[in-house]
Amino acid sequence: MERNRNITRRRNSFWLSSLMALVLLSMVSSACVTEEAAGAAWEGPPGLIQWEAATAPEISYSAELVGTGRRIYGVRCAICHGRDGEGDGPASTLLATPPRDFTEGVYKFRTTPQEGMPADQDLFRTITAGFPAHGMPSFRYLSQEARWALVHYVKSLYPNWDRFGQPQVIALSQEPPDQSGAVDRGRSLYETKFNCLECHGPEGHGDGERAPELEDQWERPISPRNFTRGPTERKAGWRRADTVRMMATGIPSTPMPSFIDQLADVEDLSEFWDVAHYVEFLTQQAQEE
Repeated sequence: MERNRNITRRRNSFWLSSLMALVLLSMVSSACVTEEAAGAAWEGPPGLIQWEAATAPEISYSAELVGTGRRIYGVRCAICHGRDGEGDGPASTLLATPPRDFTEGVYKFRTTPQEGMPADQDLFRTITAGFPAHGMPSFRYLSQEARWALVHYVKSLYPNWDRFGQPQVIALSQEPPDQSGAVDRGRSLYETKFNCLECHGPEGHGDGERAPELEDQWERPISPRNFTRGPTERKAGWRRADTVRMMATGIPSTPMPSFIDQLADVEDLSEFWDVAHYVEFLTQQAQEE
């Protein structure tokens, strides 16, 4: 009888802890949604911040700034990412997308090559924009100084940050002015040269032949992006320029490679722009159905 009561207590304790974590996470997320962003209006659908546009003048590293970041992290971030940044916070088990383990120094979304670390602005973008559909709220309601403090504290959790030297941002070309025929060219490149359909499927539903076997760096199943689901499905942007950027940089820790080595001229990204037009066409076509 006593044993049964102990089991019941443990179960109640577990669910109470989980409920508290969920409530706290909900409070953080709701605060982000209700706060208005300062400055100019953001591009894109209501409620979503354009990742690439979420920038601000950089505040340089200082020990005082890192200390500020540590305190903010403990209040705002540790619930998911864990006290020591290992992705094991009390709310982590409630999220379908595992929180980032900052101690591994692996970051998906960047403007820099895969072989190296993201730029400080890339971390600032992620903190500001968030990925609300995947459990990561926007922290745009924090001051710019507070967000830069978080950037420098998060960097401090990975001791080898500077081993690659200063991150070099990939220069993305402007969209070619003449885009006549871009969708048809993009369809051909999508299906042949870059073989996007192998993972993303012929109609962009994320149901390609390789989709069922795909895993991330930690051998966890991972689904290719479904282009027909619209903006909320794309963590780091939904514009054509974002598709071009991700084709150039790839997404580290996932099967999504960089295709920049397949270009005859790495400064001519016109083929990426064509694919971006086709991906946009798939999205628009699905939204109209």
